[in-house]
Amino acid sequence: MATVHDELLTPAEVAGIAEPILKESLAKFGFQRVAVKEEEDFDGKYVFRMTAYVQAKVPANTLIDALDAIHRALRKKGEERFVYLSTERPGEEEIEEDVE
Repeated sequence: MATVHDELLTPAEVAGIAEPILKESLAKFGFQRVAVKEEEDFDGKYVFRMTAYVQAKVPANTLIDALDAIHRALRKKGEERFVYLSTERPGEEEIEEDVE
Protein backbone atom coordinates (compact mmCIF):
# COMPACT_ATOMS: atom_id res chain seq x y z
CA MET A 1 0.00 0.00 0.00
CA ALA A 2 1.37 3.43 -0.93
CA THR A 3 1.88 5.96 1.81
CA VAL A 4 1.41 9.70 1.54
CA HIS A 5 5.19 10.12 1.58
CA ASP A 6 5.45 7.92 -1.54
CA GLU A 7 3.31 10.40 -3.48
CA LEU A 8 5.40 13.45 -2.63
CA LEU A 9 8.17 14.83 -4.79
CA THR A 10 11.72 13.62 -4.30
CA PRO A 11 14.56 16.04 -3.59
CA ALA A 12 15.77 15.50 -7.19
CA GLU A 13 12.33 16.42 -8.55
CA VAL A 14 12.22 19.52 -6.34
CA ALA A 15 15.69 20.52 -7.57
CA GLY A 16 14.47 20.08 -11.15
CA ILE A 17 11.61 22.47 -10.49
CA ALA A 18 13.70 24.99 -8.54
CA GLU A 19 16.76 25.10 -10.80
CA PRO A 20 15.21 27.07 -13.72
CA ILE A 21 13.71 29.54 -11.25
CA LEU A 22 17.03 30.02 -9.48
CA LYS A 23 18.94 30.16 -12.75
CA GLU A 24 16.80 33.10 -13.83
CA SER A 25 16.51 34.83 -10.44
CA LEU A 26 20.16 34.50 -9.45
CA ALA A 27 21.85 34.75 -12.86
CA LYS A 28 23.54 38.07 -12.13
CA PHE A 29 24.95 36.61 -8.89
CA GLY A 30 26.70 33.78 -10.72
CA PHE A 31 24.25 30.95 -10.03
CA GLN A 32 25.97 27.60 -10.60
CA ARG A 33 23.79 24.83 -9.21
CA VAL A 34 21.31 23.87 -6.54
CA ALA A 35 21.40 21.08 -3.97
CA VAL A 36 18.26 19.85 -2.21
CA LYS A 37 17.90 17.49 0.70
CA GLU A 38 14.87 16.41 2.66
CA GLU A 39 15.03 16.41 6.43
CA GLU A 40 12.86 16.41 9.49
CA ASP A 41 12.37 19.89 10.93
CA PHE A 42 12.39 20.83 14.61
CA ASP A 43 8.65 20.15 14.88
CA GLY A 44 8.78 16.70 13.25
CA LYS A 45 7.58 17.75 9.79
CA TYR A 46 9.57 17.00 6.67
CA VAL A 47 11.02 20.02 4.83
CA PHE A 48 13.46 20.68 2.03
CA ARG A 49 16.82 22.35 2.69
CA MET A 50 17.91 23.98 -0.54
CA THR A 51 21.35 25.49 -1.16
CA ALA A 52 21.96 27.69 -4.20
CA TYR A 53 25.64 27.83 -5.12
CA VAL A 54 26.49 31.33 -6.35
CA GLN A 55 29.56 33.50 -7.01
CA ALA A 56 28.36 36.73 -5.35
CA LYS A 57 26.30 37.70 -2.33
CA VAL A 58 22.56 37.67 -3.04
CA PRO A 59 20.30 40.36 -1.51
CA ALA A 60 17.64 39.05 0.86
CA ASN A 61 14.79 40.46 -1.25
CA THR A 62 16.05 38.53 -4.29
CA LEU A 63 16.16 35.29 -2.27
CA ILE A 64 12.69 35.90 -0.87
CA ASP A 65 11.27 36.46 -4.36
CA ALA A 66 12.99 33.32 -5.67
CA LEU A 67 11.73 31.27 -2.73
CA ASP A 68 8.19 32.54 -3.30
CA ALA A 69 8.37 31.47 -6.95
CA ILE A 70 9.68 28.04 -5.91
CA HIS A 71 6.86 27.57 -3.39
CA ARG A 72 4.27 28.53 -6.01
CA ALA A 73 5.74 26.07 -8.54
CA LEU A 74 5.80 23.28 -5.96
CA ARG A 75 2.20 23.94 -4.89
CA LYS A 76 1.11 23.58 -8.52
CA LYS A 77 2.61 20.07 -8.39
CA GLY A 78 0.79 19.30 -5.14
CA GLU A 79 3.90 19.56 -2.98
CA GLU A 80 3.08 21.27 0.32
CA ARG A 81 6.34 20.79 2.23
CA PHE A 82 8.24 23.92 3.18
CA VAL A 83 11.53 24.94 1.58
CA TYR A 84 14.41 26.62 3.40
CA LEU A 85 16.69 28.41 0.94
CA SER A 86 20.26 29.47 1.60
CA THR A 87 23.22 30.37 -0.58
CA GLU A 88 26.84 29.34 -0.56
CA ARG A 89 29.74 31.14 -2.24
CA PRO A 90 33.23 29.80 -3.00
CA GLY A 91 35.50 30.17 0.01
CA GLU A 92 32.62 31.21 2.21
CA GLU A 93 33.32 30.22 5.81
CA GLU A 94 29.82 30.75 7.13
CA ILE A 95 26.65 29.84 5.25
CA GLU A 96 24.08 32.61 5.12
CA GLU A 97 20.99 32.11 7.25
CA ASP A 98 18.02 30.28 5.77
CA VAL A 99 15.30 32.39 4.22
CA GLU A 100 11.84 31.27 5.22
